[in-house]
Amino acid sequence: MASLNKFIATGHLCADVEVRSVGDTKVASIRLAIDDSYKSRDGTKVDRAVFVDVEAWGKQADACASYLSKGSRVAVCGKLAMDQWEDKETGQKRSKLKVRADDFGGVVFLDSMRDAAAPDQKPAQTASTSADEDSIP
Repeated sequence: MASLNKFIATGHLCADVEVRSVGDTKVASIRLAIDDSYKSRDGTKVDRAVFVDVEAWGKQADACASYLSKGSRVAVCGKLAMDQWEDKETGQKRSKLKVRADDFGGVVFLDSMRDAAAPDQKPAQTASTSADEDSIP
């Protein structure tokens, strides 16, 4: 039986990107909050967030660490992966489901650099509303 392991979502970073090294390769850990809503049995709308851990490897890890921070909007495309380990303190087996971002285009930055620098401020003019079509704000 064939199977498909593909994860695609957009959301906001819950925290700043954490980078660690595994041998010579860098790994960025990203905690993503994805908005979700549903109707309860009594018909009221319930809004909640779903939290997903994402890993980006190599050059993509460097880019994430350089350009993303808490609150940044991203799209993630990757595969589900299961990490398993033994807890050193209790000796119990542990596991965690996470997303391993695709090598190329796995994490897409959705905020412009202007949005990331000043998220609460809107630009005074844009190229399409400028009085002088040849000038770019």
